[in-house]
Amino acid sequence: MFNFLKTFGTKKLENSIQKAGQSIALSDLDTAADVNVDVLQKNLDKIALQYQNAVKEYQREQREADQAEHLFNTRISAAEKLSAKLEGELTDTDKMAIEQALNQLLTEIEDHKPEVEREKQEAVEAKEFMDMLKKEVDESANQLKSARKNFDSATKNLKRNELQAEQAKRKEEQIKELAGIKKKTDNLSFVLNAMNQKADEAKAQAEASKLKADLLKPVKVEDNDIIKQAMLEASGTAPKSTNMADRLAALKN
Repeated sequence: MFNFLKTFGTKKLENSIQKAGQSIALSDLDTAADVNVDVLQKNLDKIALQYQNAVKEYQREQREADQAEHLFNTRISAAEKLSAKLEGELTDTDKMAIEQALNQLLTEIEDHKPEVEREKQEAVEAKEFMDMLKKEVDESANQLKSARKNFDSATKNLKRNELQAEQAKRKEEQIKELAGIKKKTDNLSFVLNAMNQKADEAKAQAEASKLKADLLKPVKVEDNDIIKQAMLEASGTAPKSTNMADRLAALKN
């Protein structure tokens, strides 16, 4: 009976563990974690219920074994007392009656002994099954605690990594933004330099043109001050002298 229960219970545990492993294959990590913990919790609940039933079954089997053994020992004690009476002074009638009773009692004890051994063995097997389930309960409880602890740690790590990734992304965007500003500044500097270069080139061109014009401009002899003065005097249009001696000399002529 208990070998069957042990095999049946172990098979159910294996099936529960296998279903738990299949249920974890999900794309959503949070959902997978919740499902995994939920499966482990339900698995623990099932094993705990089996354990409670096994405890009750063991207590019943042990009680039956104790009762059977107590009855067996009581009958042995009674048989010993009857056997002791046969050693005393008895009438033939009493001796015959005691012998018949002893023989009947011994037959009953002999017939009952295998049943006592069976009850005791069933109690042993019930205890083994109960102890096995107790071990499974402890292991499942520890597994559930470990899973919760690991999932909590994994959740914290995931959130921390997501935060770091978000910060890294923002930093990357800021670097790109700064790079864009620098590029615009560099472009502006390039334009200003180009404009200054154009202005310098235009100025140089203007100066070169002016120099060229000055060089190509025809030169008049009248532009010479000495020649200009002599020509004025020759034409009689020389400017009047402001010197008083020259003016007096002019009046005498």
